Amino acid sequence: MAGPTAKGPYWSLRSFLGRLSETDRLELLAVGKQRTFAPGRRIILEGDTGRHVELIQRGFVKVTTVSAAFTESLLAIRGPGDIVGELAAISGNGRSATVTACGHVTSTMVGRPEFEAFLRTHAHAASQLTRTVGDKLLWANRRRVEFASCPAKVRIARVLVDLAEICGRPAGDHLLIAVDLTQPELASMIGAKESTVHKALRELRDEGIVSTGYAEIVIKDPRRLETLCDLEEPGFPPDL
Repeated sequence: MAGPTAKGPYWSLRSFLGRLSETDRLELLAVGKQRTFAPGRRIILEGDTGRHVELIQRGFVKVTTVSAAFTESLLAIRGPGDIVGELAAISGNGRSATVTACGHVTSTMVGRPEFEAFLRTHAHAASQLTRTVGDKLLWANRRRVEFASCPAKVRIARVLVDLAEICGRPAGDHLLIAVDLTQPELASMIGAKESTVHKALRELRDEGIVSTGYAEIVIKDPRRLETLCDLEEPGFPPDL
């Protein structure tokens, strides 16, 4: 599902900006500064002390974090209408993740003082921010539960369905995930080894559900992929 922004592009109605009224959207975007980022540009850096938020208007970003073992993990993909950097703005703590542009990105930067002032005078927007943060935490918690309770094939199916909603683009009768994704990145998203992801994707390809190329995934049969998401085997040993 998508809805128009104040200036014409489309974004998910489940995103932060998509949940705001047209008036609130215009007022919020007006207090910020629009910026553009080239592919691969770091928009927010993990550990940084910045307190502004970024409102993604066009393009997609990857949200990543680095573990104690210095391994980078992909946490999420965010797209048009999404807000990033809100936790640091709310808590005053350092940035918890790095945000990197996937392709060309347009966003609006809103400083913490301006953002807080806006939320104080726009109760509906404040409640939608709370809802958005809650949804992100719920999504992360569900992923962690799935690590221990679902086979890797089901975990990949659920992540792909989520990604299709965020960045799926029609490709004939199929859906193209419009962000380059490597197998190591998928492995980090589902808590599995890269070899396990390779095996699960091969099975999905053999079944005609997806096709893959270099850092590219096409969903050929969205309905069967969604059906696979409903398969859950209690007690099934996770594929790690």
